[in-house]
Amino acid sequence: MLGITVNTGASREEITLGPPPDIVPVEINGGALTVRLHRPGGTAASVTVSGGASTLIADGKNMHAIGDISYESPDFAGASTGYRIHINGGACNVSLDTNSASA
Repeated sequence: MLGITVNTGASREEITLGPPPDIVPVEINGGALTVRLHRPGGTAASVTVSGGASTLIADGKNMHAIGDISYESPDFAGASTGYRIHINGGACNVSLDTNSASA
C-alpha cells in the first residue's frame, strides 16, 4: 500500500488499517468530519488534525482545540513502519485506536 487519500464533504468514515509495509501516508480532507481509524496493535502512528473545532482521541488520550492537534505514538519517532495521518476539515471528530472496527 502506497497510501490512502479520501476527499469528501461532510462525512463519517470508519477505516480499519492493516499492517503497514513502510511509513504509509493517510490523508482525509472534507467539511464536517467524523473519522474512526483502527490500526493493528503495536503499529506506530502519528496523526495531525487541522481545521476549525477539532477533537482527537488517540490511544485513549483526549485532546480538543480550535486549529491544529497532533499526536504521535511513543514508538513512532524510530519506527520503520507505521501510519502518518493528516486530517483536514471544518469541524473534526477523530479517533485512533488499536481495536477492530465495530461489527
